[in-house]
Amino acid sequence: MSKKKIKLTKKKILTVAGLLLLAVLTVLAYVFRGFVEVWLETGKVNSESSAIQSLYEGESGTSEAASGTEEISVNSRFYALLEQNEDTIGWLDVEGIDISLPVVQLDNSFYLKHNFYGEESSHGTLFLSRYNTADPNSEDYPDDCLIIFGHNMLDGTMFSDLTKYRKIDFVSANPFVSFDTLWEDSDYVIVSVFVANTLEEQGEPFLYNTMRRFDTEAEKQEFIDAVTERSLIVTNVDVGTGDTFLMLSTCDYEFTGERLVVVARKLRADETRESLAPYVVSENPDPLMPDIWNELYAK
Repeated sequence: MSKKKIKLTKKKILTVAGLLLLAVLTVLAYVFRGFVEVWLETGKVNSESSAIQSLYEGESGTSEAASGTEEISVNSRFYALLEQNEDTIGWLDVEGIDISLPVVQLDNSFYLKHNFYGEESSHGTLFLSRYNTADPNSEDYPDDCLIIFGHNMLDGTMFSDLTKYRKIDFVSANPFVSFDTLWEDSDYVIVSVFVANTLEEQGEPFLYNTMRRFDTEAEKQEFIDAVTERSLIVTNVDVGTGDTFLMLSTCDYEFTGERLVVVARKLRADETRESLAPYVVSENPDPLMPDIWNELYAK
């Protein structure tokens, strides 16, 4: 081979190597930029959450009847939050995990991609279903089930830690949730954790997100039976048709469109957290799972 051909071959090799290096550097730069953007947004979300919590905790007061009316007035703890966002409907505290966040209510799409201040954000904001009624002054009050939606963010924010309720030890140590609305403070005890599919080709979807109000006791019992047979856990908490419930819903990633839902029963008038002790929980050996889950994992 002539020296000229050797030089040309080396030149081609160097050119290809240079192009490959450029491509690799471009990909790395893109990945790095994405990492930085996520890191910055996560930091912003955490900072905003702290500021919002300070607003919530900065004002004290209790719900009381408005003077000269039959209506129940707004708890003064929410005044500062309402000044920032009139869509504020409540505050959710989930013990044992880093969820102490405001809950808004508008429609079921805006807050999927906007933060508490209405700014675009992939983290979104926890929101109560638009179809729920939490206002005791409404003729439709109360709902049998309140449903709160939130993203399962890979950076550990929003509803990502709900996945910890798959573990029996964690549920046992952290069985209570509080959801305080503008008008009422309420404690709930966890009674079910289940997995649901959303795509029909994965099996018939369990439409838990439509189960807000029941016309008969029989319909409500069907709901109780449905979340019980699907539950990954079994508890010693009594559940009946006279109870009301809170469902916390988020995405999970074992299959496309997967949802993880934590169901909690509102504490009754004669109950306290202490009176429900000991809270006993065990694993359900045979929960009803979506068809897609059985196809992927049953074997």
